[in-house]
Amino acid sequence: ASGSDSGGIVEKVMLGRVLRLARLTRLVRISARCRPLWLLLHGLFHSLMTLFWTFTTMLIVTYVFAIIGLEVIGEGNPWVTSSDAGTYSEYNIISHQGFRS
Repeated sequence: ASGSDSGGIVEKVMLGRVLRLARLTRLVRISARCRPLWLLLHGLFHSLMTLFWTFTTMLIVTYVFAIIGLEVIGEGNPWVTSSDAGTYSEYNIISHQGFRS
């Protein structure tokens, strides 16, 4: 009885190996057809850190210039008093037209 059981186990193991090999050949066949897509995804994946740091640098530079712009043009401008804040445009403020001493 043990001889027939071991023969069935061996057949099941061999069948499992054949199925794995069939799945592997299917994967290789599909990947060969999608090589351009694979190359694009591979390149994108390897450039993610560069893209992340580029985006971070751009965000920081934009933030710094926004703060500088608010300080130069915004409400805290020393050239414009609260009484005449509405009469001067940003162009007049930047070009120092109507400057009060």
